[in-house]
Amino acid sequence: MISASEREFVLGGFRQGVRADGRANGDSRFSKVQVGNIQESFGSSRVTFGEHDTQIICAIKADVRRPLQIEPTKGQIVFHLESSQTGSSLFTREEQADATRTRLL
Repeated sequence: MISASEREFVLGGFRQGVRADGRANGDSRFSKVQVGNIQESFGSSRVTFGEHDTQIICAIKADVRRPLQIEPTKGQIVFHLESSQTGSSLFTREEQADATRTRLL
């Protein structure tokens, strides 16, 4: 949840056609997608976006298991999804902004 003043700030920027980072409402961030980064997984990807090269890395692994006795014709597949974020985030910038505001007061 965001405060009423933060909500008004975002809506005001939307009405004026700009965002806090200077982009217009219709402008998108730079992004790049790479697949197959993690050899030990069945599938993986790295998504890089934003001015600070924020990255999200995801990998999926699967275990193929024997069928249960009650369903001998149906195998089992168990999926494991792992993801992590690296680089800067909006939360980091918000914390830095809060620290700056505190010093100004």
